[in-house]
Amino acid sequence: MYYGVKFTQLRSVALYMIRSHRQIAISSNPVPCVDEDSKLVRRGDFRGITSGKEKIKTHNTDIVLSRIQEHVRKNYRISGDVILFDVVRQLEKGNEPFLDQLTRCPDRWIPLLISTCGHPLSNIENSAKDQILTRLWTQLSEKMSPLPSSAWNARFQVLNENSIEWNPQKEVDAMERSGVEPTLDTFHAVIDKIAADGDVEGCRNMVYNMARKGFAVDAHINAASVFVFSLRGHYKKADSLCEVKEIERHICHRHYYTALSLLEDTKRVSDCLENQRRNTFLFQLVSRLSTQLIRNQEPTHLIRDVTNRVHYAFNSKSNTNRIRMYDSLLYSTLMLKDMDLDLRLQYFRSFVDEIDMKRERIHITLPLLLRLEKTKLQK
Repeated sequence: MYYGVKFTQLRSVALYMIRSHRQIAISSNPVPCVDEDSKLVRRGDFRGITSGKEKIKTHNTDIVLSRIQEHVRKNYRISGDVILFDVVRQLEKGNEPFLDQLTRCPDRWIPLLISTCGHPLSNIENSAKDQILTRLWTQLSEKMSPLPSSAWNARFQVLNENSIEWNPQKEVDAMERSGVEPTLDTFHAVIDKIAADGDVEGCRNMVYNMARKGFAVDAHINAASVFVFSLRGHYKKADSLCEVKEIERHICHRHYYTALSLLEDTKRVSDCLENQRRNTFLFQLVSRLSTQLIRNQEPTHLIRDVTNRVHYAFNSKSNTNRIRMYDSLLYSTLMLKDMDLDLRLQYFRSFVDEIDMKRERIHITLPLLLRLEKTKLQK
């Protein structure tokens, strides 16, 4: 009985110290305001999207994590709004149930959450992704150290996906100082970064380091070596490693024609879309393309060219679900905040004839006329 009571007391003291440590970490890192984070994930750019207060969809941690896992598994896409508000801010606030759930299954949830800050987070820029990743990693490091090797590997992979500058050797050293040994996936991500930088000597040294730890050179390392030798003009050396290898790197920041080619590919890829409604996925991508064109205030000739390509690519006679991108463009034009009225009118005049030449669809023209009248009254 005595030992049972003593153990219970020690357990209570330990839990109190853990909670106190978490509270100290929270107080030393104030949570940014909701408006700042809404701007970070572009939540308040258009009318109809409330950013004045934080939305709490559910308090159940299991549901939040399961939904994120399901979205990534089915679509390989997740909204920045979800990761920032439902995950990062909850950690910054010290949400105990959320922390406990991550602690119980660190190898399941932590790599998943970190990986969502890369390619799956497709609706915001790389700089915003990096800010979210940094805040997430800071919270995980403070509250759940030491992190598993899978967490480090996921972070290295995301840094590569987002084209972020980072020092592979320093990161590996930091990983080992924390008591975590590198794995084969660690070296894959690290050597990918070194090869992308064109550092032949650094790549060679990292392969030696990998061999000292008992890892054999595999096809992934061989492909990275081919890339770095080719990048530096050592073609004979690259040919000796592999006869024919083609490595492509795509950067899609405001590269709309690249986005168009990716849209066209969704018609041919059926396996990865098997568990979702393909047309819904396509409509969402077209809507995102429209909002991005208007948000960046691209020239009208470029917008028209992109839209016409979408129209002819998808609106064939055999296609029953037509893509109405001009409607989406006009809607974005009306709903975007802080747009100069002259530019708004220019966009409107350029695109409205494509869908309403006789001006019979009053719901399209009336909002703009009301806004114009309001602007005159203010003057």
